[in-house]
Amino acid sequence: MDPFYSETQVAHFRSSTHYDNEIFRSNDVIIKSVIQSTMGKKRDLKFKTYIWTQFPNSLIRSGLLRPSANKMIAVEDSDNEDPLEMDAAQPEDEEAVGGKRMMETIPVIMNSKDFIYYVTKKNGMCDIMEGNPRDQYIVNHVSIYSIKAEKCLAFSVEEGDKFYFMDESHVVYKMTRNENNRFLNVVAELTMKEIQRLDYKPKPFEQVTIKDKYTIQGSKIFYLYNLAEEPFPEGVYEAEELIQEDRSKPKSEFTKGPLLMGGSNRFYNIYRVNKFQSHFKIFLMPDST
Repeated sequence: MDPFYSETQVAHFRSSTHYDNEIFRSNDVIIKSVIQSTMGKKRDLKFKTYIWTQFPNSLIRSGLLRPSANKMIAVEDSDNEDPLEMDAAQPEDEEAVGGKRMMETIPVIMNSKDFIYYVTKKNGMCDIMEGNPRDQYIVNHVSIYSIKAEKCLAFSVEEGDKFYFMDESHVVYKMTRNENNRFLNVVAELTMKEIQRLDYKPKPFEQVTIKDKYTIQGSKIFYLYNLAEEPFPEGVYEAEELIQEDRSKPKSEFTKGPLLMGGSNRFYNIYRVNKFQSHFKIFLMPDST
């Protein structure tokens, strides 16, 4: 899909795991795919297009295939090695002692400028990784922030370069860019009331939204407060369902969400009414007041 033109163009991609509908490796579950273009300006006609496919333990960049004489030929390269071998220069004995870098169970995020973000972890440290569309090789992805955390419960990126990272203790680190480079700086630490933490259980690779004052996980909105301040009084700004239950109608079962709408302040959830019917519920993103 060409991001700079109104017409939709079909593209074929080659993956080191999937090719011509054959599966070369078992247990291949595709978490998410995003299409990235290296085009910097609209008049740039020599741009390349790739698809990033996220698997549970890896991230694969696949090159574009173009038809020629009834055959598909590869004109761009792909990442065929282990995409998380970011410590390739590290000796094997050191890796055995220090452990191997792993992909955290957070869906990859792409912003409006085609930069991609994901989280890796190693030895009790999590790294927020950034991939520049003009430098497409995964070995050149850069850690823009390292944080001491055993696990990332949730990760969210807001337009305007605001980043939110929730650790295993339900502490949310709000980060913004440094003035002189693309690295991040923590500007606030947020959390939710302890009574609500038992209900906040994101599943692996579940989409979660985090803002200054709240986080949306599943069918609930959880309110956040600054750790430097006193929490809200008991019963005030804790958590609530996005839709109130109508006891006169069949109860809807939450299935998936929140799913953001690109270029909009709206999102939607999917609710199952019965085994034959599901509903899309569209919500307006609350402001930060």
